[in-house]
Amino acid sequence: MKKKILITGSSGFLGSRLAYWFRDKYDLLLPSHSELDVSHEEAVRTYRQTHRPETVIHLAALSNTWYCEQHAEASHRVNVQGTVRLAKACKLTGARLIFMSSDQVYNGTPVLGPLREDALLQPVNVYGRHKLEAEQRAQWNLPDSIGLRLTWMY
Repeated sequence: MKKKILITGSSGFLGSRLAYWFRDKYDLLLPSHSELDVSHEEAVRTYRQTHRPETVIHLAALSNTWYCEQHAEASHRVNVQGTVRLAKACKLTGARLIFMSSDQVYNGTPVLGPLREDALLQPVNVYGRHKLEAEQRAQWNLPDSIGLRLTWMY
């Protein structure tokens, strides 16, 4: 039996490419937003109980920085609380969590050049602050989760 992997945000730029790459290697769970709204705790709980993925690759996000500035509460619900809900769900089932953060966590950092992982970060926009908070809270809830700080996707 193939390993079961959940990819949130599977219709997006990166998610669609991962789904294509993994299509023959794993049993993929590729829910639409209406099938799994990570901003709703009950939706995450129900999906976890029903499907029990072994690995979660969390890509779903509100990623438009301008939109996040204008809709900070929605950004927090999806980008922070959604990530935390998935981390908690993974902890309950023993699933592995890989989640995407952003290079926006570095915007506003006064140091130029390469940074250490433990560098003090001071994101200047809502999206960057929320992604940094999501990283911290995911790690607190699920210490072996993996967060990747990706650059803009084109």
